[in-house]
Amino acid sequence: MTATLTATLDAVRMMTPYDESPDTSWLEDQPEWADRLAAYRRDEFAFVGVYAEATLTVGGQRMVVTSPGLWGIEDDSGPEYLAEVYREELGELAHLLAPFGITLDDLTAAA
Repeated sequence: MTATLTATLDAVRMMTPYDESPDTSWLEDQPEWADRLAAYRRDEFAFVGVYAEATLTVGGQRMVVTSPGLWGIEDDSGPEYLAEVYREELGELAHLLAPFGITLDDLTAAA
């Protein structure tokens, strides 16, 4: 006999932590990006990651599930781009939560 766990979606949110060890080789290897590299070294911008995080209650226990995320995004990319990445991450999160009966529509409604 297989037990079925009931999952309740409690919250969904976009996470944008700082990327502590970004790959800046693309800035370093291309002379046309010298000004941008200099700005990064002056701490005029930083790199972040974007991922979707869902909090669930499963069988009476609270759990957090996150999408893999996209890292190395310039933090001055603008809110529209960050929102676009987040929407893609919601799709990734939906795949992870499908076994719990949670859909992308559920995630979008809770976000």
